[in-house]
Amino acid sequence: MTVRRTIYEVIDEERGYQDEKWGSIEDYETDMAAWVVHIERHLEKAKAAVYERKDKEVLSEIRKIAALGVAAMEEHGFVRRNEE
Repeated sequence: MTVRRTIYEVIDEERGYQDEKWGSIEDYETDMAAWVVHIERHLEKAKAAVYERKDKEVLSEIRKIAALGVAAMEEHGFVRRNEE
């Protein structure tokens, strides 16, 4: 298994956790601004962990950020690289 495939599995696991904790995308509506705020909150946590040299916490926040991005696209759609 490639590293990238494993990373995608980790992100998918995080999405499953988020759905269990908060409910699925179909259970609530979140506007795009709210998704950005959620991502920003976890980015701030990641930056704080960087300053404290807590690499495991940084990576944990990056996993959450990636999964939040996936959730936002699940709800609002996505733009492919060649469609920008």
